[in-house]
Amino acid sequence: MIKSNASRVCQMLSNKHFGGFKQDIIEPAKPSLTAAYCVSRFNDAISDMLIKQINDNSKLPVYIKKGISEDEDVKTHPRIPIILNVPITSLPTNSFNFDRYFDNLESFRFGHTIIYSEVTTTTIDLIDPFISIDGLVTVAGVQTQGRGRSGNTWVSPKGCAMFCVAFHIPLSSRLGQSLGLVQHLVSLAVLRGIIRAAGYEKLDLRLKWPNDIYWAKSVKVSGNIVTSSLIGNNVQCIAAVGVNVNNSHPGQPLNQLITNCLETKELQPLTVEEVIARSLNELDYLIKETERTGIEMLKKLYLQHWLHTEQKIKISGDKEVTIKGIDDHGYLLVEDASGKISTVQPDGNRFDMMQNMIVKK
Repeated sequence: MIKSNASRVCQMLSNKHFGGFKQDIIEPAKPSLTAAYCVSRFNDAISDMLIKQINDNSKLPVYIKKGISEDEDVKTHPRIPIILNVPITSLPTNSFNFDRYFDNLESFRFGHTIIYSEVTTTTIDLIDPFISIDGLVTVAGVQTQGRGRSGNTWVSPKGCAMFCVAFHIPLSSRLGQSLGLVQHLVSLAVLRGIIRAAGYEKLDLRLKWPNDIYWAKSVKVSGNIVTSSLIGNNVQCIAAVGVNVNNSHPGQPLNQLITNCLETKELQPLTVEEVIARSLNELDYLIKETERTGIEMLKKLYLQHWLHTEQKIKISGDKEVTIKGIDDHGYLLVEDASGKISTVQPDGNRFDMMQNMIVKK
């Protein structure tokens, strides 16, 4: 039985998450944490009131300082410093090319205020205190405590595009009434951000339900988790995204796959900055278009790029069903031998590509 819209919204809000990206890999020794730096096109992106609230709350993993700070602060202070008002030319890191990032950023809503750390615990720790700032983005060169769905380890080595974005969805909006689709929308935005550049439409990238991106149905290159909280009539969301752009450990990175493919080997390698900025552009576009034209548009685009059309899988043991699509909340629609349509929810289940079946996590 398909649950009512209201009950599903409540269930999703209470569950607090809509997806994930995990790898069960043993990581090397953790590098030392570094300070984070806030770069913004706005002079008042973070208000003095919010700065005080954050600094006065010792339970938060970060605190805010103004001006250049030495990395020794991270070693001696129990909280990660976020440094404001530092010109791009004065940043003590060249691991992230801010000029390239802003050159590729076309979104009016997302990414104009960015907090970057070369080594941090997680981008979620960096963004949590700033969830009230719609469009703010956090980026990490390396994460030491990355996490995915159900507490799984999120492999976070150098060379991956690892970022979080905060955004608000009115509960009364079209997307607000179909919150389960947010993780699908984020995955679609990342995929479109990669393939919509000239020549890159040839890339064999597909969406794996609900929130992963695969190359040729065999190599996972991206995933996301989305957390949310209901504040008044708005759902405040944080999307945490990982894309393996350049790191060959533990898997094949996107640029290696592009180079090894005969049809795409002449393309220029992608950069982390391009992937993040273009994903934010598409996130902005898809949210606007969903509100303008409706959920069916989003579902249609998602299904155009997924890898499950009419796929036969097994659920509940050995019961074979055929995948028919997704419903308005992102639940998988499957049809059994008798023609009965059922739904499978993402939370508590995962799609096992090796066994070609839905299994409980």
